[in-house]
Amino acid sequence: MTNNDLLLAISDIMEAKMEPLRKEIQQTKTELHSEILKMKNELRTEFKNDINELRAEFKNDINELRAEFKNDINELRAEFKNDINELRAEFKKLEDKLDNVAAALQKQIAKNEKAIIQNTKDISNINILLENEVMPRLRNIESCYVATSNRYISSINQIESIQSDVDVLKNVVAEHSVKLQKIS
Repeated sequence: MTNNDLLLAISDIMEAKMEPLRKEIQQTKTELHSEILKMKNELRTEFKNDINELRAEFKNDINELRAEFKNDINELRAEFKNDINELRAEFKKLEDKLDNVAAALQKQIAKNEKAIIQNTKDISNINILLENEVMPRLRNIESCYVATSNRYISSINQIESIQSDVDVLKNVVAEHSVKLQKIS
């Protein structure tokens, strides 16, 4: 496998690991946006329904209870304002949370991008190290090994010849030993 193949494989792995994170971020963002829109629509519908109900009641009773309802209407207005202010505060909290989540996701994406850049630099440094230091040393080791191996291979014939000579010498020494013992 070549260095380029390794780089491509590592790049593919990193891309594969990043893709689920991107999808999850996008899905979370979409879900949060959808929930906020849903809540806004539900609140609008509830407010419209409540207002329509109040209008119908007021129209029926306005002539009889005008003075009595003035105080009630003022109280209701104050309550509605409080409710609206509370809802606005809740919406603001939700928006702030959404902003915080988006900021955190952006930080994580930036962090992941920095890690990818650093990993790419590290891979380049490793490739340079392999090319400049490891490969020349490996070639040197290989050449030494090959030279030594060739010497051993060429020495095998000499060793076999020496073994043959030693065997002949043993036979001659044994014969001479026997002859010397007969003479003595």
